[in-house]
Amino acid sequence: MKRLLLNVSCVNGEFDEAPEHLVVELSLSQIDYIKSMCEHVRLLDVYCIEWFDGAGVYLSSMAIEDIIEETNTAINAIGEAVALDANDRLGRMDNKTIIALKEGFKFSATPKNCGDAEQCYTRIIALSELDNLNTYCEVDL
Repeated sequence: MKRLLLNVSCVNGEFDEAPEHLVVELSLSQIDYIKSMCEHVRLLDVYCIEWFDGAGVYLSSMAIEDIIEETNTAINAIGEAVALDANDRLGRMDNKTIIALKEGFKFSATPKNCGDAEQCYTRIIALSELDNLNTYCEVDL
């Protein structure tokens, strides 16, 4: 399993109901699939390939801080702790996707009852990050 703790930004910078973080655990088969799709993007010379995938939990900053404080857990165990936090309303997302690009991949989702103007994205994660199973964290804790 590869764990990713990522920052999230919203297309609409003034939308205050957007989550701020995404916690994802990728299985080895998901990692292989992402690498394969990125290779297809290069071979087909297209901008991206996007597919629906329910991976990950979107969280507010308060929720991720609470999880770490309340469970007193190391960052490597954060995936299990996320399952305990079901009350973070900013984490309710629809249309969760993974977007494969030539240079890497990113995650995307839309907050419930919102549209494209409130679409949320992570930054692009380099494919080389998937070559090891160490936790990848871009969140300041």
